Amino acid sequence: MGFLYQRGNVWWLRVTVGGKPKSSSTGCSDKKKAEAVLEHVLARIEAGESIGDEDGAITVAAYAERVIEKRKARDLSGWKIDRSRMRANVLPVIGKMLLTDVRPRHVLAVVERAQSRSCAPRSVRNIYYLVSALFNEAVGDQLIETSPCTLNRNQIGTVRDKDPAWRESARYTRDEVIALMSDRRVPEDRRVLYALKTIGMLRHGEAAGLTFARLNKEAMPLAKLSVVLSYRRPIGDRKGPRAVPVHPELRELLDRWWARGWQEVMGRPPTLDDLVVPAPPSVRYPEGHMRTKDIAHKDITADLALLGFRHRRGHDLRRTGITVYLEDGASKDLLRVCSHGQRIRDGAIDLYISYEWFALCGEISKLKLRLPGSKRTSSRDAGLPSTTSTSTAPGTAIVVTAPVTVPTLPQESRGDKGWADWDSNPAPTD
Repeated sequence: MGFLYQRGNVWWLRVTVGGKPKSSSTGCSDKKKAEAVLEHVLARIEAGESIGDEDGAITVAAYAERVIEKRKARDLSGWKIDRSRMRANVLPVIGKMLLTDVRPRHVLAVVERAQSRSCAPRSVRNIYYLVSALFNEAVGDQLIETSPCTLNRNQIGTVRDKDPAWRESARYTRDEVIALMSDRRVPEDRRVLYALKTIGMLRHGEAAGLTFARLNKEAMPLAKLSVVLSYRRPIGDRKGPRAVPVHPELRELLDRWWARGWQEVMGRPPTLDDLVVPAPPSVRYPEGHMRTKDIAHKDITADLALLGFRHRRGHDLRRTGITVYLEDGASKDLLRVCSHGQRIRDGAIDLYISYEWFALCGEISKLKLRLPGSKRTSSRDAGLPSTTSTSTAPGTAIVVTAPVTVPTLPQESRGDKGWADWDSNPAPTD
């Protein structure tokens, strides 16, 4: 049972939970809206859900944990990042406040705190969007009437690099990427990963979630790499699922990796369903564990130090790959289809353009790069297995014959706009 009563202009509700009375503000001055909130709270109590902390009031911290747990249960990407940002930047400022008591000045305090801690402008905006998504969800749950997140662009700040000179240095030289992909002091699995990011122009999540079944060797004149997953999740329109022509140097690396390298690292022959570059088995990571960003960051930091190169990010390999393709004469428009896919945000007309596969292969072939010891020829006999087999002995001449299909993005991934992932490549949740 429950009832409403007024305090000033605001309606409060009082309910009984576990034999104990609890009160909470509805945040509504309109009685009909307050009645809807009461009905919603009673329904949640009937379903066995908690309605707040010990005194019955729903605080920002309690509600944030509840919403993040929902995201975790639905296996939505980026929930760990949201939880980390919430706990580090939002809850210290407004966590103890009631949802109904938060005003725009309190949200501004969250933003100003992030700015005072020297967060990058993009990070500040992501924190604000996270708070905004939280209160939009609270509006949908009828816990508050309106969201307090009404800051303007001047208050949030523009999107810009923290260090304006950073991007100019955020690339590798050709000699550096060749060394990372060919120097035998670098473990072979990492050399293949670096090649996928540089020559294949893959993001880390795309390389980490890539399986051997995604390479179609029957495509002509170059093999076709189907990039449709980021980690385990289908790539949405925001990043662009796409087909990437496989440059001959990358093809040779993948053939050699399939023939013997993968088995030497993993201790058994690879199958179609295996990840191309899983994390090497260890005490912490069992066989077949997906290579996370943390693993990749530690690996490239160690490899750059080993080779005597200055530190840069793993994502800068992709930036370098796109740049050297353009430097060698590739068309920007056609290369974008290979590196980013065709997305509606690039303009509706782009969805009406379908380039011939031969044209895309021609742009990829313009890359003037040859790795030391390359045995590249025009033959197409060695390589990956047929999609009809479950395992094949390394070194067997095999091809992928099944057509590449793009999985449909789950409805919850497309529709959960309020809690959209602001990280470019969210890590796996396990």
